[in-house]
Amino acid sequence: MQTIKFAVIGCGHIGKRHAEMITRQDHAELVALCDIREQNELGIEAYNVPFYKEFANQGLTSDDCPIMAFSVSEDELRAMDVPPL
Repeated sequence: MQTIKFAVIGCGHIGKRHAEMITRQDHAELVALCDIREQNELGIEAYNVPFYKEFANQGLTSDDCPIMAFSVSEDELRAMDVPPL
């Protein structure tokens, strides 16, 4: 079975839970985390993946990260100016 790559956008309580569940799956790979807060404020040290404060303009493609788990409010998501990968 092919490994599915995920990024988690929003690293609060729910985002950390998403990251944990992704890392527990045999055919899933957590490839990135993103949050507007500073990385050292988030308690995500257990995840050895790239961290971004802004996901746009990072040179990522849909091959790098085909699935994103958005763990932000609907208003925050609407305010994001992120083009599709």
